[in-house]
Amino acid sequence: MLAMAALTIWPPVSTAQSAPHSENAALFVAEHLDVLSIPSSIYARRKPGANTLKDYGFADFEKIDGGVRSIDHEKQWLFGIRIVEDNGGIKVLCIQDGPRIGGSFPSQTTAEVKLGRDGLFHGTGRFPQSDQCPPFQR
Repeated sequence: MLAMAALTIWPPVSTAQSAPHSENAALFVAEHLDVLSIPSSIYARRKPGANTLKDYGFADFEKIDGGVRSIDHEKQWLFGIRIVEDNGGIKVLCIQDGPRIGGSFPSQTTAEVKLGRDGLFHGTGRFPQSDQCPPFQR
């Protein structure tokens, strides 16, 4: 009976490993996002063993407009995310990816991501439309 009570107190491992459901969820996803698994400008400059925004120079995140954004260490590029749908380990992100000044690749899109066993959120290949994806500010 005691063993059964212990099983009902602790959540299953898959629930315990999912992202937090708080105001910090966007930051958690940004820090654990496999940016090579979603359409982004980063794919063109991919490096072996580099998958996260931090690996590509986006280390400092600021909360903005219900999400987070980071400017790369060279101060040239902006990458931001906002969670527009949250189903625990599966989320729909509004993604902003583009140059800070001018440039020809400002992009904003939605993408569904899923938390993998490796602790990273990977794109599922679905790109649902969302009216909750208004333009980010540069």
